[in-house]
Amino acid sequence: MRREEERIETRRGARRAVLASLAFTVLLGSCSGHPGSGRAGPALQLREANAALSARLFGLRSRYGEAEDTMVRNRVLFAVYCTIVQGDAVPTDYGMFTEEGDASVRAAVAAFVRTARGAAARLSPRQRIDALWGDAWGRDVLVSKSDCSSLR
Repeated sequence: MRREEERIETRRGARRAVLASLAFTVLLGSCSGHPGSGRAGPALQLREANAALSARLFGLRSRYGEAEDTMVRNRVLFAVYCTIVQGDAVPTDYGMFTEEGDASVRAAVAAFVRTARGAAARLSPRQRIDALWGDAWGRDVLVSKSDCSSLR
């Protein structure tokens, strides 16, 4: 009986991990478009970089539980917008509990920016938004309410 309970708990844990990963992916918009969608070139490169950022942030949650907090995710979302769409520098504060946590998130965002900036340069700001977030819920709010100066 104990073995069956362990197997069920393992399955539940795996399901939770997949759902948490999907939450990061949807939040950052990497579900918009895919390689078979007919969109290629810089837009696809942005989406792939965004998916890599999502995976890296998901990996941080085991060491830093607060990486899943809404405030942290929102700051990452705005950081992506401000760096890629508006061309700002990578912010330093993501609302993590420790400097080490902030540095880890900052490194993930900086790696994303290094990868994505070349592709972003070949797209207009509107195309960048479409590539990163497609028709994701909240995209228009992000674009209309973004004050990147609050991240500096």
